[in-house]
Amino acid sequence: MTNAKQTESSAQQVADAIAAGYRESPVRSAEVLAALLADTIEIVHEPRMPEDGFRDGAAMGAMRMREVMAFQKALRGFQQKASVNVDGDYVSILLTINGQRANGDSVSETVTSRFRIANGKIVQMIATPNSASFAVLGSVLQEGGFTG
Repeated sequence: MTNAKQTESSAQQVADAIAAGYRESPVRSAEVLAALLADTIEIVHEPRMPEDGFRDGAAMGAMRMREVMAFQKALRGFQQKASVNVDGDYVSILLTINGQRANGDSVSETVTSRFRIANGKIVQMIATPNSASFAVLGSVLQEGGFTG
């Protein structure tokens, strides 16, 4: 198998695992993501943000689990629906977060992420946040007790 085919196969395996995690439950999706993170990953936002740079993969996995717990606490009927696709050595995720806030407001926000895969692990996370969605989801996380 050529390197390009191996990379694509690796990315497909990662995508399949991520999609299965999202189908199972929000907690399972966070567990799968944590298991797939490399020891060190690069975080990139488009446009760039102060949080960008290299981070500890285990710490990022733990942070994702804290996010899921905060969403579950803050949103009645919390659900995540994910569309997962592969493009070469990248896995793209279109994630929609749904639920109802304590004040009765419905939340349905979509986040786009791309993960670069190397040797079966996520080595780079690229987020393209919509500022309105980012603000809504940030306030929901705060309501759920998320501190980062």
